[in-house]
Amino acid sequence: MMKLYTVEDQEWQQVAPFVDTLILPVASCFMEHKQLPFQSFHRLERVAERVEQGLQGRVFLLPTVVDYGMAPELFRSVIHNTVQSLQKSGFSHLVVLTDEKHAYMENDESPDSPVFSMVTKVVSCESDDDTWELEKHVRETTETIVQNWQNTY
Repeated sequence: MMKLYTVEDQEWQQVAPFVDTLILPVASCFMEHKQLPFQSFHRLERVAERVEQGLQGRVFLLPTVVDYGMAPELFRSVIHNTVQSLQKSGFSHLVVLTDEKHAYMENDESPDSPVFSMVTKVVSCESDDDTWELEKHVRETTETIVQNWQNTY
């Protein structure tokens, strides 16, 4: 699995020339009265991991960016700055996976860079741990990435 916190330097040097796509999960973690949104957080990460595994060799999974209840304008700015930074990383594609609370990101404009494409997919995290729904998100996200690759070349 190509994840920032699991890949070793030597392994990365071998695969880096082939990896052109980043996956950036963006999750909400609003905590009230010690109630943690474990289910939605884990679901988003499972989708991201399954997509990375299915497209292994071209995809690198970044750590999840977590919104702990930041003001929406401020969090939007954090994500915008993160995307701008990633534009300079040498990768060609960025896929932002997010939950419903950040669905507005789907409407945000893609970066103005001819060598960097960005797509955003919303993962429904509200339903119970439904395997069919999880597989649907994995399939749809994978298809979107492959289509994005095909449209780029």
